Formats: sequence, C-alpha cells, structure tokens
Amino acid sequence: MSDRSHEAPSDDASSGSDAFRLVGNEIRTDILRALGDARVEQGHKPVFSFSELRDRTETDAGSSKFNYHLQELVGQYVERVEDGYQMRAEGRALYQTLRAGTFDSRESTLTVDADFDCYYCGTGVEATVDEGTVTVECPGCDYLYGIAGAPPGAIEDDTVALEQVGAFYHHRHLGFARGVCVTCGTEPTIERVSPADVPFADGDRQELYVYRSCENCGDQRHLSLGTYLLSDPHLRAFCADHGVDVLSTPLWELEFAAIDRNVTVDASEPWEATLTVTYDDETLEIVVDEDLSVIERTHR
Repeated sequence: MSDRSHEAPSDDASSGSDAFRLVGNEIRTDILRALGDARVEQGHKPVFSFSELRDRTETDAGSSKFNYHLQELVGQYVERVEDGYQMRAEGRALYQTLRAGTFDSRESTLTVDADFDCYYCGTGVEATVDEGTVTVECPGCDYLYGIAGAPPGAIEDDTVALEQVGAFYHHRHLGFARGVCVTCGTEPTIERVSPADVPFADGDRQELYVYRSCENCGDQRHLSLGTYLLSDPHLRAFCADHGVDVLSTPLWELEFAAIDRNVTVDASEPWEATLTVTYDDETLEIVVDEDLSVIERTHR
C-alpha cells in the first residue's frame, strides 16, 4: 500500500453539516457501520489497519476508491492512529443515528389503543404513528394529548411498542423541563405562552404553555405547567407517597400533566399560576410566578 493511502483528510469533512453528504455514500456508511459494530461487539474503541477495515466492510471497491472515501471521514468522524483507524466520538454519534433508523423512510400509518380514557369525554384515546410522527389524540372530542417524533426502535412493521413511545416522549419532555436540550445539551430558553399562540393547542381547554427552545440546535418543546413541574422534588415525592412514579408513568396518564383542568391563573400583575395535584384525600398546590419559578407550596 502506498503512502497516498494516508493523505490528509479532506477539508470538506470538517463541517458537521456535511454529515448528510457523507452518509449518502454507501462506502462511507459501510465504514462507519464497520467501526461502530466492532465497538458494540468488543465494548471498547478498536483500531483496524487499512486492510482490516476494508475487509470488515465487505466492499467491492478497489483500494484507491476505498481509501478516498475513508479519508473523507478521517479528521471529523474517524481518527488515524499509529496502528490504523478508529472511530471518533462524532463518528459514534453518526453511527448511532444510522443504527437507530432515524433517517429511514416510514410511509405506513398505524393506529393503536393508547390504553387510557379521555379526561374530558371518556372516549378511549388512540395513538397514531404516521411517517415517523406519533400523535396521541381523543377520537371523541379531538383533544390532543401529545405529538412528537416516534422513536424508530419502538416501531416495527405493523406493531408499535406504545410503552416505549411513552417513555421516549417522557424522557425528552422531562429533559427540557429540567433545562437541558436532549438533542445537544444546551440550556433552552424559557417563556410562558398563551394557548392561542400555539398552533396545535386546544385553546379553550388550556391555561398556558411553557415554551422551551434551544437556540443552538433548534429543538423545542411546548410543555404543560404540570409537565414542566415534574422536575420539582416535592411534586415527585407527593406522587410517590400515593404510589405514582412520575418518572415511569406516561405523561398522558398523569392527569395534572396531560390537561390544564387543575391549573388556575391567579393574578396578572404580578402574574401567578397554581397547579393543584390531588390523590386520595390529599392535595398539593404549587404556585409559580411570572418567571415560572416556584414561590409557594401548600400540602393539605
């Protein structure tokens, strides 16, 4: 093998925005998969020589062509070390996205029972998966309980693991509630918005939304006040005392998080709102101010 196989990486691979261009090539995708699969199998970051890596991809491309595509990955996604090549952290993130099937096309529509009744009309709520989006909605009164990207790992053929969808949905919302963008780790901005300003909201049945937006990657969430306050330790402890684990229960099965029937806007100047959570014969009231900070808790 000539020294040309170890030429410096192309500058074209230095930008994260080129990830889509890179994975659009079958050979580069095979290289990432080979390195990623080996890491999963061996539990650490393995190093492969040029020939070993080429053999693992089972490609028909000649050495020169394979090397060209390998060098397009070197620097940003693959690292060249003394004994060969190994995957960088950025490459692992790209591999995990490929492995998860995030970019796979999903054209089928699937509707399943969401296993709870609407808090407004009592109709059995349904979950519909359509082209990678899951919508939890009441077919009786059209109340929207949630809409989000469906986790690829929970959807297969004509089945949907609704419990996994709920856990995935919960995880992403809770991350934003706690002030962490689940996509890039940046602290999202926060503001309260009127239901009238949210395109998918049921304006007559909502009091407010907590809008959290990441200025770094563009991810965003509209949270109910109940969902936003799931990060409050007093609320979690109160629910746990009554046998409810708010970290494992789907958001749409937590009435205080799913609907705003227990939310009241108490004052406008200065602005205050109260979330009331009741289990058995006990009630917890949490008051937030205009900055959405908790200013009072009352346990009755």
